[in-house]
Amino acid sequence: MGTWVTAKYSDGSYPASFEKGEKVRLLYKKEYSELFIIVNNKQKHADKIFLIIGMLLLLYSFYHLMK
Repeated sequence: MGTWVTAKYSDGSYPASFEKGEKVRLLYKKEYSELFIIVNNKQKHADKIFLIIGMLLLLYSFYHLMK
């Protein structure tokens, strides 16, 4: 079902989210297979948490500006 691909991915984290040789899911278009995104379920809620924290800080700032 899968295809073995070796490619350099420009985005990363420390410590690494994946081990060398680990299977991952990718999102890509067939025409541009060299451009891909790694589907990372290990941190799937992190973006939502940062969005909520950012919105709360923004609301807090507006509240103090309007005082």
